[in-house]
This record gives sequence, structure tokens and C-alpha cells, in this order.
Amino acid sequence: MNKEIISSAMSALKVKSPGVKLQTRDYELLQFILEQKFVSLEIIYFRFFDVRTDSSESLPNNFFTVRQRLSKLRSCALIKSEKVLSSGRAHYLLTPFGYRTLLDWMEEETFIKPAKKIDFSLYEHDLRLSLIRAFSEKRGICKRWYSEKWFGSFKRGRV
Repeated sequence: MNKEIISSAMSALKVKSPGVKLQTRDYELLQFILEQKFVSLEIIYFRFFDVRTDSSESLPNNFFTVRQRLSKLRSCALIKSEKVLSSGRAHYLLTPFGYRTLLDWMEEETFIKPAKKIDFSLYEHDLRLSLIRAFSEKRGICKRWYSEKWFGSFKRGRV
């Protein structure tokens, strides 16, 4: 994406450009959120930030590094958070600007649209499925996870 488009998008969103350089992991995180609809802080930690060699080691206090990176992505208007009252925790969704930024980075075309809000009728199912995916990919049990949204694109002959 060229700098003029980014600048105009940021000004349209009234967001100050914090000068964040996105890493490959950031794009992968955005793609993960797109495919899973929404994710929790813990799921993001287990999939992208967990450096423990043994799962019996204690978890880091308050997931500081994850919170810091998510705060940067949120300040760039790439993601947004939505609080779930039943759990008392924030969950992260992709913004329209984050979606456009991700599309510019992705090599394969996608017809998946980002969730605008959390569907509470499927909340528990989606949350557990995201956790299973995070653990499976992190441990190398599976190399590439395709959500049912991808299969819908295959069926329509779009991908």
C-alpha cells in the first residue's frame, strides 16, 4: 500500500500514525483474527508469543508483551477490541482498515470478510475452536488451518 493511501486512511479515521513497522508476525496475527472472527488475548499469546519450552512452566504475568503489541495494532486502527460481559475480557476483531492492509500483504486471494461484531450464539464454539487451532499450529500438529470460511470460497469456485 503506498504512503499516500495510508496517510489518507489514517486521517479519515482520525488516527495518528504511530510509526509502527508491521512484522510478518503482525500480518499473520491479522490473518488469524480474520479467519477466526475474533480472538482473546490468551489465544493470541499461545499462538504467537509463547516461548516456553515446557508447557508446565508458569505463564507470564498479565501477558505484558502481547498487550503491548495489541495496543500498537489498535492504535494503528488495524484491530479493535470488544468486551464480552460474560467473561469480563476483551476480544479482538479486525477493522476494515486492518482488512485492507492484510489484503495488500496476502499472496492468495481471499473472499473472507471480517466479523463486524461477536456473534454470541456461537461464542463458546468459536472461542474453543480458536484455542484448538492456536495449540495445533504452535505445536506443529498442523501446518495450515483452513477455516470453514475458506471452504465456502472453494465451493463457490472463488479460490
